[in-house]
Amino acid sequence: MATRLIAVLILALSLLPVANLIPGNESDAEYAARLLDWAYGLALCAGIGGLVAYVVHLRRCSGAEPARAAAVPVVGAVGSSVGSAGTSYLAGAALLACLLYALIAHLVLSARPLLIDEIVQVLQARWYVAGMLAAPLPPLPEFFSIMHLVDINGSVYSQFPAGGPAMLALGSLVGA
Repeated sequence: MATRLIAVLILALSLLPVANLIPGNESDAEYAARLLDWAYGLALCAGIGGLVAYVVHLRRCSGAEPARAAAVPVVGAVGSSVGSAGTSYLAGAALLACLLYALIAHLVLSARPLLIDEIVQVLQARWYVAGMLAAPLPPLPEFFSIMHLVDINGSVYSQFPAGGPAMLALGSLVGA
């Protein structure tokens, strides 16, 4: 009980405009608008959560909870809800989404990585395509070092797990 009380107290204190309370003419002019946004978000989440809890309660009380729900795989449940199309419908939706993502990437984002995370993962992917797990350290590494790259023992590699760059390497193989 004490832990919950402390959590509620910390939550309440986190909503106070601390910048407005510190002397020195510093203030958070946007505090009222932000507090109103938080209140709207909280009301929306509480309302949706209440509706979900009510529907679940009704289903449990009426006995409408299917006994086989735990045994049905998700793909089977989705496939059965789309009628006879089933797997072909899902494959078509996935293909359409992939084409839409590619179109947005080329038309809006110029098919280039924008963030340092993306840039480093693309570098790692290109190293994989070249047959290397790491690149050799440049002669003057202080001029070529960037965030998210690790340079140890004469090699440079990405800090990210290999899975993402490996998927990007498939695109690098075809020039994407």
